[in-house]
Amino acid sequence: MVDIATLISRYLKPLVLFARQWDDAGAEDVVHDAFLKLAELIGDDRTPRHVVAWLYQTVRNRSIDQCRQQQQRQKHAEAVARETARWFISRDREKNDDRIDALLLTDRLKTLPVEQREVIVAHLWGDLTFREIAQMTGRSFSTVRREYHRGLETLRKSLVPEISTPGLLETSEA
Repeated sequence: MVDIATLISRYLKPLVLFARQWDDAGAEDVVHDAFLKLAELIGDDRTPRHVVAWLYQTVRNRSIDQCRQQQQRQKHAEAVARETARWFISRDREKNDDRIDALLLTDRLKTLPVEQREVIVAHLWGDLTFREIAQMTGRSFSTVRREYHRGLETLRKSLVPEISTPGLLETSEA
């Protein structure tokens, strides 16, 4: 009979150390998941033949999967960032000197109420329609649309001293 408590006390820390080769932040989660999977197998009378080796292999495989998934998420995020780098566009499309500093804009976004910020980010970066955002947040279409426009107006007002073109921030309808 396999005693999970004994396995945990003996192998938890070495397995976490082993998992950290691939992903330091998610190592403990991977190991905990491996022990949970082992408990399921034991409960279904499908105990692995070499339990410790199975734990190490499971942790290794899951850690590698997590690392690959993180790399894919990073690539996707970078691609989205490149595609939407100019989501606040000048009305004068020939001018390139009125771009907003990304760090400044990020700081200003943080000052918005969460309801406005989530709508702006979901609509502009996530390409979600106001109807989709309304469904996601449990708010009405009109409330979501109003929050979007209020948030943009707040951003406009907060950025006016730093930018030369007051009409820089365009609103898009969806």
